[in-house]
Amino acid sequence: MRQKTYKHILFLGIILSLSSCEDFFETTLEIEPPEHVEQLVVQAFGSTETDVLNVSVSKTTGILDDVYEDDLQVNDAAVVLIHNGTSYALEFTTPSQNQGKPYNYILADGNIDLKAGELYTLEVETSGFEKAIATCSVPNIVLPDNFEFDEEGPNVFESEYSEVSMILSDPIAEDNFYEFNLSIGNEFNNEIYFQSVYTETLDPVVEEAISGLLLKDISFNGEDKVLELLLERFYIQNEPDVADRIYVSWRTVSEDHYLYAKSFEQHLESADNPFASPVQVYSNVENGLGIFTIYNEDRIKIN
Repeated sequence: MRQKTYKHILFLGIILSLSSCEDFFETTLEIEPPEHVEQLVVQAFGSTETDVLNVSVSKTTGILDDVYEDDLQVNDAAVVLIHNGTSYALEFTTPSQNQGKPYNYILADGNIDLKAGELYTLEVETSGFEKAIATCSVPNIVLPDNFEFDEEGPNVFESEYSEVSMILSDPIAEDNFYEFNLSIGNEFNNEIYFQSVYTETLDPVVEEAISGLLLKDISFNGEDKVLELLLERFYIQNEPDVADRIYVSWRTVSEDHYLYAKSFEQHLESADNPFASPVQVYSNVENGLGIFTIYNEDRIKIN
C-alpha cells in the first residue's frame, strides 16, 4: 500500500513540475521558412494532331508571399523549340489572343510537323535565370478499336450511366502510357468542336487526372485490354442525337507526361488536406520546374 501511494505522489509531482511551466500546453514554435530561390516554371504541351506547341512560362513564389498569379508570368523570355539542329522561335501571346488558354507563348500550326519517334528540345531563356532546358521524344500512337456503345449502361452509386467499351491491343516489349476521355462533337460553321465530358470507369488500373484518365500497361503489357468508360446518361437523354456524336479522345503519352499528370493530380488532392503529406510534382525541366511533352493524339468516333 505504501509503495502504491509513493508512485501516485511521484507521478503527481512530475505533472505539477511540468505544469508549472507557463506555456507548457500553449507553445508557439517560430520556424523561419527556408529562403526562397526563384525558378522558372515551364509547362509545354504539344500535339501531333494539331502540330501546335503551347508554352506557359512563369516563376515560383515563396510559400508566404502574397502574389497575384498574373504577376508570376514571365513575358519577356526567348522560347525556342529545336529539332534536328533547326530552331523555331515561339511567339508571345495572351489569353485573349490564344482562345482564353493559359499560355503565353505559342508555336502555331504550319511552323513544324510534330512526328512520332522524333526528339525535340525546348529552351527558355530570360534575364535573372539559368536557361531552362527540357527534351522529349514523341511516342508512337497505339489506338483502341472494337468500339461498342450501350446507352442503358450500369447503375452505380445511385447514378445512371451509358457505357462505351473498346479493346486496346498493347504492343509487347515496351512500356506504354495512355491518357483518354470521352468528348462530344458539335458542328458549327462546317467545323467540329469537341466538348470533353466527365468520364468515369470502374477499372482499378485506370487512374484519374485533371487532363483525363491515365493508364500504364504494367499489368497487361503485350496483351489485349478491355476498357469500359462511363458517362452519365443525362448527356444522352438531354440530346437525342448525341449518341451519334460521341468520340474517344485518345493520347499515347510519354512516361514523363504520365508521371507529371499523376503527381499533379495527387498534389491537387492533398492541397486542402492539412493531414496529407505534400506531393512534389514531377518535372523534366533542367534548371527549372515543369513539364515538356508532345503526345500522339487522335479522336475516334464510336458510331
